[in-house]
Amino acid sequence: MSTNDLYAVPDGQTLVVLATGVEIVRRRKHEPINMDGLDQQQLVSRTAKKSGSKFLPGTRLEQIVSYTEAILTENNAVLNTSGIYTKTFADHVGVASGVRVRTITVLFDGRYAHAFPVAP
Repeated sequence: MSTNDLYAVPDGQTLVVLATGVEIVRRRKHEPINMDGLDQQQLVSRTAKKSGSKFLPGTRLEQIVSYTEAILTENNAVLNTSGIYTKTFADHVGVASGVRVRTITVLFDGRYAHAFPVAP
């Protein structure tokens, strides 16, 4: 699927189906936002739990899909077996509650999965 096709997928719908049958879904609340000009209080508000942590600006949907697939594969995720998987990277990947973070969590309900940055 091309990048443009990924961005045409509505929130909560399937971006890709992996060979295992696991579906990676789009969660817009975790997609990058423009952080230019935000003061610390605004950044905290826009990346807190209610608004959702955000991947860093410039992170593309195909990168989010790649992160998600890699984490699912590393944890041997299979259909009908839910799990919560976490991986910490060397570089920052997102912002959670106003703080740059290096960790991504994948929520997997046994069929559908999505990823988001978290504080370790």
